[in-house]
Amino acid sequence: MKSNNAYPFKVFYLFSITLLLLLWLEQRSINAYWIQTYHRTSPLAALEKYASWRMGGEITSKLGIGVSEFEELLADFNNSSIRLVNSYLNSPIKQQSPLNEQILLVNSQAVFKPSHLLLFPHEAFIKFLPQHKEEKEVNEAINYFPSILVIRKNIERTINTTEDHRILIDEGEKVFFVGDSLMQGVAPHVMRILLKKHNIESINLSKQSTGLAYPKFFNWPQVAEDTFEKNANIKLMVVFMGANDPWDFPINKGGRFVKFASPEWEGVYRVRIQRLINAATSHGAEVLWIGPPNMSDKKLNAGVIKLNKIYQSQVTIAKQHYITANDVLGMKDDNFVKFMNIPNKGNVTLRTDDGIHFTTIGQKRIADKIMLFLRFNEATETTK
Repeated sequence: MKSNNAYPFKVFYLFSITLLLLLWLEQRSINAYWIQTYHRTSPLAALEKYASWRMGGEITSKLGIGVSEFEELLADFNNSSIRLVNSYLNSPIKQQSPLNEQILLVNSQAVFKPSHLLLFPHEAFIKFLPQHKEEKEVNEAINYFPSILVIRKNIERTINTTEDHRILIDEGEKVFFVGDSLMQGVAPHVMRILLKKHNIESINLSKQSTGLAYPKFFNWPQVAEDTFEKNANIKLMVVFMGANDPWDFPINKGGRFVKFASPEWEGVYRVRIQRLINAATSHGAEVLWIGPPNMSDKKLNAGVIKLNKIYQSQVTIAKQHYITANDVLGMKDDNFVKFMNIPNKGNVTLRTDDGIHFTTIGQKRIADKIMLFLRFNEATETTK
């Protein structure tokens, strides 16, 4: 009868092999995460001088590219199927009824929307109207189903130069949300208002632990450029980030770290800000940049204050729009405030216990501030 004494050693052996294989394959992600989190070179970086070690990262990278290409292929097939279906639902259809003649309105832009690899109804998209309905009721239907009866031509987008300096978002245009976990809490509130009240769709790519300091971990300028290439109808890019950026960072792969807020650091960081802004303006879109609010941690707060000055300066140079979250969170100086007295509500909590993020009330106040910078054509106003 075989002894079970060897069993723990087998488990330990398999666990060790699995761990080494994981480190070998995911070395690039681990290195990027280590730099982004601890602001110094990863211990695994010392192994990059060995070709056999680098091979693991190359394998993972090639697999990732292959998976991305396959997903794009499926997405193209999916979108082609959607267009094919919607092409048959692209105009009002008259239908005879035993009682009276009705007009069947079909919202072709809302019929099917892609979600991963599925086709599904996005919202109610069919409505019957008796042909004798009064013009007012027909117009209400047009507002409810704008894409079927209001055909917009492709026109060159121009920056609003009227006295109303709010950003005009027109029917069929989109809002693109960029940022870290600060934006992750705010964007859904704005998106809900845009869609429900103005029938404006959004793209939200906000991702926690991201910023402009560590592009190897997540390259926002590149992501923005790719997003605009794929979505020509984005009219506005809203940016809200900064909590992950007031640290030293390396300029080149394996290079030295430059000190936060030093002239060299600021120069590189401004270039990244401008590249992100250019991704929008080169496609005729505008930028609304939200400066991060004061933080409870003194060191982080000092860094955020410096970042805000850089953000506001660079955004102003680019002739874009800038607001600070401090204004709506009751902070008029450089000090952190967690509570705020709001009329009819009393003393409410706007920040969570970590001193960085926002409560639901805080998120909604920032979302409302963003909405104050936007305006819409009457055709996009709905009562839904």
